[in-house]
Amino acid sequence: IRYNLYIKYEDNSVYCLVPADITTGRLKVNGLKSFIQTNSVKLNLPKGNYTVGVAAIDQAYASSAFATLKLIYDPTGLQDQILDVVKVKAVNNTVLIENNLDNNLSFDIFAVDGRLINSNTVNANSTTYVPIHYKGVYLVKLNDGKRTRVEKVIIN
Repeated sequence: IRYNLYIKYEDNSVYCLVPADITTGRLKVNGLKSFIQTNSVKLNLPKGNYTVGVAAIDQAYASSAFATLKLIYDPTGLQDQILDVVKVKAVNNTVLIENNLDNNLSFDIFAVDGRLINSNTVNANSTTYVPIHYKGVYLVKLNDGKRTRVEKVIIN
């Protein structure tokens, strides 16, 4: 089994790996060998709303209908430039969060296994030091109520 893929962008433009009817999955050409032969594919898409469809293709080039899903891709969702004035870094056994915004900022610190280590608020135009008791890699999620940013820190 191999796979065909289509991507429909919010302006209704469609990219199809192998030309096919996106309603039925029926191939418009035969004999092509450009099908996906693994269970994953990496795409470089611009920010936007998409419909993504995948169809199975057998050895006789018969295709299933496309299984579809809606996808909102926002590559800047984790790293908003407006929050770039907030500094996050490891200092000794602490995470330093320097809030240079004119409003309060909430933060969550997670271990890489997903455990919440600390959750609190940094006041506007102030700095806080959050003690971390174990060496390792941590994720710091910042949120000003409108935007979110995630930073990685390493405690040595």
